[in-house]
Amino acid sequence: MRRIVTALVLVLSCLSLIAAPAGTDSLLQVLKTQAEDSNKVLTLNELFKANLYSDPPKAHAYAMSAYQLARKIQWDNGQAKMANNLGVYHSKQGQYAEALRYHDEVMAIRTKQGDKLQIANVHMNIGGVLYKQAEFEASLNRYFRAIEVFYASKDTAGVLASLNNIATVQREMGELPEAQAAYLNVMRMQEIMGNKREVARTAMNISGILHQQKQFDAAGLWLRRGLSIADSLGDNYLRANGLNSLAELLISQDSIQAARRYLDSSIIISVRIGDSYSEAFGYMLLSDVHVHHGDNIAAQEALQKSLTICQEMGRRQGEAAALARLGSLKVSLGQYKQAIEDLEAGLLISKEIDAPDMSRDILQQLGPALAANGDYKSAYERQLAFFRLNDSIYTTERSSKISEMHERYEAGQKQRIIDQQTLEHTNDELRIYRARQGMSLLLIVVFIATVVLGFFIYRFRQKLKLSREISIKNKEIAAQRDYAELQNLRILLINANLESLVEARTSAVVAAKHELDTFLYESAHALRRPITRIDGLIDLILAEKDTATAGSLRDRLNLTLRNMDGLLHKLIMVNEISTRALKPETIQLSPFISAIASEINFGDVQFHNRVAPQAECFTDAYFARTILTALIENAVAYHPADPEHKASVSVEVEASQGNCIFRVIDNGSGVPVQLKEKAYAMFVRGTVQGQGNGLGLYVSKTAADRIKAQLSYRDREGGGAIFELNCPALG
Repeated sequence: MRRIVTALVLVLSCLSLIAAPAGTDSLLQVLKTQAEDSNKVLTLNELFKANLYSDPPKAHAYAMSAYQLARKIQWDNGQAKMANNLGVYHSKQGQYAEALRYHDEVMAIRTKQGDKLQIANVHMNIGGVLYKQAEFEASLNRYFRAIEVFYASKDTAGVLASLNNIATVQREMGELPEAQAAYLNVMRMQEIMGNKREVARTAMNISGILHQQKQFDAAGLWLRRGLSIADSLGDNYLRANGLNSLAELLISQDSIQAARRYLDSSIIISVRIGDSYSEAFGYMLLSDVHVHHGDNIAAQEALQKSLTICQEMGRRQGEAAALARLGSLKVSLGQYKQAIEDLEAGLLISKEIDAPDMSRDILQQLGPALAANGDYKSAYERQLAFFRLNDSIYTTERSSKISEMHERYEAGQKQRIIDQQTLEHTNDELRIYRARQGMSLLLIVVFIATVVLGFFIYRFRQKLKLSREISIKNKEIAAQRDYAELQNLRILLINANLESLVEARTSAVVAAKHELDTFLYESAHALRRPITRIDGLIDLILAEKDTATAGSLRDRLNLTLRNMDGLLHKLIMVNEISTRALKPETIQLSPFISAIASEINFGDVQFHNRVAPQAECFTDAYFARTILTALIENAVAYHPADPEHKASVSVEVEASQGNCIFRVIDNGSGVPVQLKEKAYAMFVRGTVQGQGNGLGLYVSKTAADRIKAQLSYRDREGGGAIFELNCPALG
């Protein structure tokens, strides 16, 4: 029966989610009742994750509250978790110094705990922040430290994440073939693992490398593959990055109109999700589109927006690139003085972040700009610096290639020596193996001869022993014959008792099967009715053009879904009642009843807790809560439709040392005479007007049987019902 209920949950859980969009509201309700402990930290953590993209300031407030609480209660794991979240938040906001401060705090906690995998994850996070600050060597160092731990721990996901980040840094450093090979290996593993999001991201990265190598057609294929997966996943971060890359590719191919459409979409998505990096890159590309259209003013405004965003993020490389483009654009507009200021600022930043290629490009533009502005001395100095830097870069690249070729040659030589030594070692091992094989064969022959001789000696001794035992066995046979006759008599008696036992067990199995068949049949019909109603309401909503009527229909749809969710909850409860182990404990009844009432929607029904403060009971709290919740909900559900009727429900308890008697009293419709005999059957409802699902009393009776309690009903004088639960103390 558990499998059946679980299957129903899986099928209908999606429908229940339609009626429950306010997950954050539920977390806030839980938060109000929680004490200052680790559970509250975890709840605040969930609220942080729920608001990180939709409302970053609110997410930060939740993370800071959780962080401070974790420190207050001295919970190291909670403090590390929330410090990590704060680091991620500040990194997304471009506040890199704050991000590194929190990540360093996490590193200190994890180092004290000796948790190597967590330390590796912190290295990854710090490497990401350093990468955003264009500190590529330091970033690579962190990623390599992380991958060593992941390899040692055989953590495939960690290894893949590290390799992916290393490839990204290599791409920024211009090591394109190495980065492309690494990305392809990462993609193959991600496809095997079924991680579609990382497959999409890696496809876009490969496209970027092919674009840098001017393989535009291949770059477009990879990029569209990544975008297709991002669309299927609904991942707006990937979509924003992919649309920017596609626009950049189209600009390279002079498809300006198409590029403009993609850039508009990318910027809108980036602003909505708070992705400042994609927004800045989108505006930078948009400036190229405006330049193609001859609208230099609009291009300048777009570059200024990109520059402002990069400055707010603290992304120095993007800031330098935006200044370089602004300077180049202002030169074309004849604004030499402003152009020189932007180019000089960009040159200063490029030197700070050690980006010689960018410095060379800026110097190449700065010399002519200074000359056009009449500053020939500075123009000469900048042009001379350009030639020196250009020669230095060329010499460095050439030396690097020569060094790389030399290293590959030496590696090949070493490999040949290793192969030769391996071959010689293999031959030596083969000779030793053959010698050992000959010795083993001789030992086997000796062993077989010893075993055969021992076997014959053993057989001879067995025959002697057997002859002595035969005479003894003959005497025992006569005694065993008498014993067998006695056993036959006993078997006849057992068979007679067994037949009656089988008959009783068969009756119980037939009854259980009948109950299961009834449960399945009734559950299917009970679930099919709201599904059919939902289907009809959806068709009406789609067909309705009047807004007010459509809103009313949606309210009815939500009500149906909530009722269906309640029914599903009761079905799950039936399964839990039959499988849950008993856990007796002493219950303080007055707060126990109040806690149950706080979870029930009474509407206009008045509730009275008439339980003495000192009353207590020794039983299973889960089953007692289940029974009383169902009885109170049943009392709330069935009341006359008369608007002047003042509905009320009260709970009384008579507690003694041996047992407790609970009474749930209401002034509602009561149980009709014709239904009293089957009131506890499943899917039986007292009235048509009631909002119940016909499972409340069935759940109560089933749970009462589990704790050996007696559940009874009687009419209340003046109208209504009294349900009485006689609950003995569990031993």
